[in-house]
Amino acid sequence: MAHGKIGVNVFNIPKLPKKIHLVLRDDDCVYYVIRGSLQLTLPGAEPIMLQSEEVLFIPSGIVHSISSDQVNSKVLMVKSSNVSEIEYLQEPQP
Repeated sequence: MAHGKIGVNVFNIPKLPKKIHLVLRDDDCVYYVIRGSLQLTLPGAEPIMLQSEEVLFIPSGIVHSISSDQVNSKVLMVKSSNVSEIEYLQEPQP
């Protein structure tokens, strides 16, 4: 992970079939599941499921989608340097 200031965001994760499509162009990030579950999907790959208190690292520039199979799921996202803003996408892009 990059050195410098970090960025921290808390997300209420939408229940499937809704998804948030996003990318951090210049920051690595770590997701920590505070409550419920997180389904993280990379284009062309099977979804990755995380449960409460599990952690997942995503390198910078990786387009991904987040959602949950439960209501009231919440995750903490820690960005490595807080250089890039969260870029929300309409649809997953390569």
